[in-house]
Amino acid sequence: VERGNGGGLHLVGVAEVLAENCVFDRNYTAIDGAAVYAWEANVSFVNCTFTQNLALGKGGGVHAVAGAVVDLTNCILWENAGVVGGPGLAISPGSVVSVQYCDVEGGQAKVYNSLGTLEWNDGNVDVDPLFRDRIGRDFRLQTTPCAGALDSRVIDAGTGLDGDLTCLRGLGTVHADMGAYGGPGNVHWSNAVFVPYDQPDIRAGI
Repeated sequence: VERGNGGGLHLVGVAEVLAENCVFDRNYTAIDGAAVYAWEANVSFVNCTFTQNLALGKGGGVHAVAGAVVDLTNCILWENAGVVGGPGLAISPGSVVSVQYCDVEGGQAKVYNSLGTLEWNDGNVDVDPLFRDRIGRDFRLQTTPCAGALDSRVIDAGTGLDGDLTCLRGLGTVHADMGAYGGPGNVHWSNAVFVPYDQPDIRAGI
């Protein structure tokens, strides 16, 4: 819970940050950027899941402010809320947000953009990611041995990094999966580290 901006991660004037295979879940802010608030920061999110985050202002998932440059690849932004606008993404003047091969609830139309730049690139979708157990906080993707209607549609929907598009990067056989359990570490990820929502920061919650 954060009374200021950035309920999960607050970045100010950071030269370069890479967040990979992360889950941002159930963060709250009374202002903007429930999961991530980036001010004059250069940050990349690869194979991250943003879900059930609530901002009473803008940007339930990520809010880019004051010239921030934010890049999202193979990410899932689902069931987030921004009361003023931007349930998944919010962009303030002078900031740039690039989105590719991501599952964004509501698609481009639900991005709150106030005189910023949104680069909506290839591979983005707006489909229910079908988490295995949202209430139990298991954000791995549903899959059945023979495939079918119960399979998550973001399996094999991502883009491979470094030209590697093998099944070692996910549950499918061609492309990487979207979300925190896709990407290079997919076969090694069984559990994520969660910080309880009533803790003030990551270090206190682990």
